[in-house]
Amino acid sequence: MRRLFSLLLTVLIVAFCLCGCSNYNIDLKEVIETQSETKKEESAQKETLSKTEAPTQAETENNTPIYYKDDDIINLYVVRYNESNPDYSISSDELEKYYHHGREHDDQVKFNRDDFEIIISGGYKAEVYVGYIPSSSHTNDEYGTMFVRFAKAYNPELSNEELEGYWKKVLDNSSSIIDFKDFECQKSSTPNIEYFKLSGKLK
Repeated sequence: MRRLFSLLLTVLIVAFCLCGCSNYNIDLKEVIETQSETKKEESAQKETLSKTEAPTQAETENNTPIYYKDDDIINLYVVRYNESNPDYSISSDELEKYYHHGREHDDQVKFNRDDFEIIISGGYKAEVYVGYIPSSSHTNDEYGTMFVRFAKAYNPELSNEELEGYWKKVLDNSSSIIDFKDFECQKSSTPNIEYFKLSGKLK
């Protein structure tokens, strides 16, 4: 009788343990599935947030904005220009690869600003042609305004007043090439300016 009782008790204990393990496995499976779904939701939320917060202007590893990716000098010049002229900034959408001699050139871009055709060349140093197609439809004062804006990118510490003084020297100088500390300016040889080119290394 005692053996029968012990046997029944053992069977009941084993059945109880098996039932508990089964419930534990079910609960554990539910926990794992819940955690998996939560991770998927968090991942989706992060991806959405990343897209929402992504800056419209791409950046390089050193946090320099990218306006033109095919020439570092051109991009750096545009960065310096925009920093010096926040009210007259150049957008990446404006820049178009310059096409001549039967092909596009990665180290030259063109755009239009205030009815002036502008060409920026990169490579070893930054060169900026203002009024690349010579025109007498602009006044010397209008060219002077462009000179101040584009020359400032070579040295942002120069004030507008200093650069206006530089422009006066350009107009008064009989030579077509005038050297300044941070850049040189080449101008048309006509009494009324038809174009000018700035050239210099960027610091």
